[in-house]
Amino acid sequence: MSQQFVTDIFNSLIGEWTLHRTITPGGVFVGQGVFEPSAQDIILYHENGLLTLDNGTVLEPTKKYRWRLEQGMICVHFDDGVTKGELFQTLDFTNAHVAQAFHFCAPDDYVSEYHFVNRDYFEITHRVSGPKKSYTTQSIYSRSSP
Repeated sequence: MSQQFVTDIFNSLIGEWTLHRTITPGGVFVGQGVFEPSAQDIILYHENGLLTLDNGTVLEPTKKYRWRLEQGMICVHFDDGVTKGELFQTLDFTNAHVAQAFHFCAPDDYVSEYHFVNRDYFEITHRVSGPKKSYTTQSIYSRSSP
């Protein structure tokens, strides 16, 4: 993909999004994700909401990432917890609007697909497998109404 195409995808993320995440097995997360410009070619992402586990337990998790435009690629770094600053994934655009990504979290693998459908809707799917973890998350982002 062209550098301009990737830059356009990156810039289209800025704003507030309604987030619906299904974790199989695990539960359902409903909340909000916000992408805020921080510095040139850096967008800070944070999410919060309610996670209802399959057993009925309700939690209020938060998560932060730093999305960075680097040499025509989008790199996602952790921005909280003990892994703050570490690279999570680099998006490899395999065709228009679809990126593949991978993360090894010893001893488990995260294989991901990012589908940028249009400026108001995108999906991220993480398939996690290994001796410690086995689940799939599908996150659906819809641009929040003003």
